Amino acid sequence: MDRNYDELIQNFVAFSMNPNIDVAIQYLTANDWDLTQAYNSYLVHSAVQEVEREEEEHQERVRPRRVEEVKQEEVREPQQANFGLATIPNMLFSIGRIVLSPLSYIYSYFTQAPDTSFRGYLRQMALEPSPRMTALGLQAALEFARDRTKLLLVYIHQEPFGDQFLRTVLCDRQIVTVINDSYVLYGHFLNSQQAVEALNLFSPGQEMTFAIVSGDEVLHKLEHLPSKTELMETLMRFLRNSRSQEVRNIQDRLIREQQERELREAESIELEKLEQQRVRNEEIERRGRKEIEERRKKEEEIVEKNRVVGEEPEPGPGVSLITFRLPSGEKVERRFLSEFEVQNLYRFLEAKGLSGFELVFGYPSQVLSNGTLATEGLVPRAVVHVRLITPA
Repeated sequence: MDRNYDELIQNFVAFSMNPNIDVAIQYLTANDWDLTQAYNSYLVHSAVQEVEREEEEHQERVRPRRVEEVKQEEVREPQQANFGLATIPNMLFSIGRIVLSPLSYIYSYFTQAPDTSFRGYLRQMALEPSPRMTALGLQAALEFARDRTKLLLVYIHQEPFGDQFLRTVLCDRQIVTVINDSYVLYGHFLNSQQAVEALNLFSPGQEMTFAIVSGDEVLHKLEHLPSKTELMETLMRFLRNSRSQEVRNIQDRLIREQQERELREAESIELEKLEQQRVRNEEIERRGRKEIEERRKKEEEIVEKNRVVGEEPEPGPGVSLITFRLPSGEKVERRFLSEFEVQNLYRFLEAKGLSGFELVFGYPSQVLSNGTLATEGLVPRAVVHVRLITPA
């Protein structure tokens, strides 16, 4: 045999701690002599065999014993400890079994019947790692989980969702670790008889993808495909005391992450409050500046209007006394030069704080808008009504 192949076989035997060279050759040839892939396949197959062995022992333990079996045990004679000629055929038979065992195992591995179950489907995908999955019936799986103080994790695989969920969530390394440590995974296709039985028992009339079951009690149920974080948090929420250091490390990590999320959320809330307060303060400052600017402009306008109106002249020729009747009934009197423009009468009243008005004079009344006091007949005296303008 080529030296490199011989070295690969020796490494496989060392890693797997399985001295059977035929098994090493079987897995290496099946994986194109890739040592890593061959070793991973061996681990997966060994884990599946271990679960199947436990399930068979469980079924054998809970199976009612037949009367014939009891009678056979009663009449069975004790085995003889001495060695004689009669034992030689049995020894030869045992040696033959030892020699043929690896060959029969290899043959069964490559010629096993196709598995159409969801468990077989997951095997065919060769996802590394993948959770161990029970092949027991529903009630037997419940008893199997109870005997091992584990919870039953029911998963209903809906094919329209494809394989992405299996690859990125269900077969995530940490999720696989938690499931294998504390759960018995019972998975089936949605259209299978086993899935219908589980749905009728745990979620009648409703959709379901996951259920965590203790005995006959459904502790939690998911009607949608969860994210990796949601599934992990769900599994850890119902996790019982685990002796696995790796699972405890995952628990500690999730607790730290939760604490960090809560801290970040608290910091985010505090920052948001500070930002809101900053915005309010800026708005108050902006309004204050706007009010100051508006007052300054108004004061400047008043100063400018008073400058245009000018000082009140002394009584005499060329001077008219105008009496303004305000909407409130008050009167305001002021002397103006006869050449004073009517528009400046508006400025005079605006400087006193009035706005939105018009000046009306005479009978029938007319609105003053242009001209001077003299041209509009407002000399030597006149009464002008101030009328508010109603917005349209």
